[in-house]
Amino acid sequence: MLSYIDSLVDAINYNNYSEVAPYILDNSPLEDMQIGLINRLTENGTTEEVIDREVVSIEESGNNWLVKTNETIKIIYKSGKEEVSDYTWTYTVEKVEGNYYVSNIE
Repeated sequence: MLSYIDSLVDAINYNNYSEVAPYILDNSPLEDMQIGLINRLTENGTTEEVIDREVVSIEESGNNWLVKTNETIKIIYKSGKEEVSDYTWTYTVEKVEGNYYVSNIE
């Protein structure tokens, strides 16, 4: 999960979805969301930096897992303005053919 968060920020900063693609389930709701996010932030000249991230809990949900994280992200706008934001997300993780992939975010 922590590598996914770091890779998403790299994907945003380098406008390269392939940085985070190995962690995301193909054709999942999260795939479309993250491609859109990367494109929007790139168009706006926005980059990010991970300040802190932690996994708070992991719960089984049927055949999936709900992974709750706390994330502190620095957002750097094209203008040079910076702000730090805290996020709490719950990610859905699925096991497919022996590998784990993130498929959704709430």
